[in-house]
Amino acid sequence: MTVVELVYFRTYVILCFFNDFRKKKQSSYQKTKEEYEKRQAEYIQKKEEAEKRQKDKEEAQKKYKEQKLERYKMLCKKTRKGQPNLNLQMEYLLKKIQDRT
Repeated sequence: MTVVELVYFRTYVILCFFNDFRKKKQSSYQKTKEEYEKRQAEYIQKKEEAEKRQKDKEEAQKKYKEQKLERYKMLCKKTRKGQPNLNLQMEYLLKKIQDRT
């Protein structure tokens, strides 16, 4: 490299350094905008999490209602004479015990 090229290269490196330094320093508008975007991202994330929790809760309630209806139908069956069907009740209790173990 010649001396002239070296000087140009050196000034270029210095200018690049100062440009990087200037980019790091933000104006108040840029800071405010960045803070706003950060808050918006947090808000959206919280909203999605709340929607997911609500959806899971609704699915759990729906599953519970279906199980409750099935249990009710099984336990309320009667014989022709109007007596409770004990065979189905015993099957339900057996199934319940097997699920626990």
